[in-house]
Amino acid sequence: MYCCSIQDFHHALHNTHLFATLQPQYIEAVCRTTHFAECRAIVDCNDVLLHAPITTEAMALAERAYALLRGERGDRIGTFRILHNELNQRTSIIIEDLPDGITLDYAVLTMSQDRLLSGLSEFTKRLRHADISLNNLRKQNIIVDNHGHWHPIRLYYTTLGYGDDNEQLLALRSDIEQHAPKDNTLNEPLSAYRTEYTPLLEGRRRTTTAEGVGFMDEDGNMVIAPRYAWASDFDEGRAMVMTKDKRMGLIDTSGREVIKAQYEIVEYNAIDGNSWVRENDLWALFDYSGFQVTEWDDREMVDDDIML
Repeated sequence: MYCCSIQDFHHALHNTHLFATLQPQYIEAVCRTTHFAECRAIVDCNDVLLHAPITTEAMALAERAYALLRGERGDRIGTFRILHNELNQRTSIIIEDLPDGITLDYAVLTMSQDRLLSGLSEFTKRLRHADISLNNLRKQNIIVDNHGHWHPIRLYYTTLGYGDDNEQLLALRSDIEQHAPKDNTLNEPLSAYRTEYTPLLEGRRRTTTAEGVGFMDEDGNMVIAPRYAWASDFDEGRAMVMTKDKRMGLIDTSGREVIKAQYEIVEYNAIDGNSWVRENDLWALFDYSGFQVTEWDDREMVDDDIML
């Protein structure tokens, strides 16, 4: 089974023709685990995790977990898909849909002990009934939905036989008992949010509602209407956005579209303030103010012109 490097994965995510079937509309930063390169992406307007094997052991682990989670076990715990020969026609990719909810590390700060402990008890029963161990039960690998149900992600270390998670389950219980509030401290229903809590950055907190993605200020006021299908966090006064018809742009902290949300791809670089923009498979460079500074051309040709 072929594996790839983190650089190969990153390159492919910005050159989607290297994928056989996937067409990620935008990708957050690539990170790595022991055996996989990982990124969060938008695929067909769904929030997903993509995993690429970077060690020779990676896909053997994933294939074993996939076999265990198929059918009845998967219905109780969770599933992922393996897309064979997806990258460069030889490397397999794992894709996991991210369920609606907030990650457990944030839920411990905002949800009541009783609710979290009830979710833990129900989740433990599901593991026992499925007779599996996930071997990866860290707080950032568990999403808690509005009903208090727990949904594990990064399932590729799953093994047959219940019990190997007991130590981690006890640690999660202890953490909840020590840090979770006695009462729910959120002023709004959890159903108003999904996927994960985002921090306050540059006076704006990215928030997902039933209408879409928008931004609140530090007082909880919605200051940028939730009209987007996706948005990045603000960085140096700019955030990338994607509309519900999959067009991308760039906004400032007031919500003004510095680059109109009408392009296939917008890649903003907070270091130099410039954005690479793609339309009809051609690229141009836009500056911090949203002014187009190069003609449309192949990206390599634009890059060469800039260097000259």
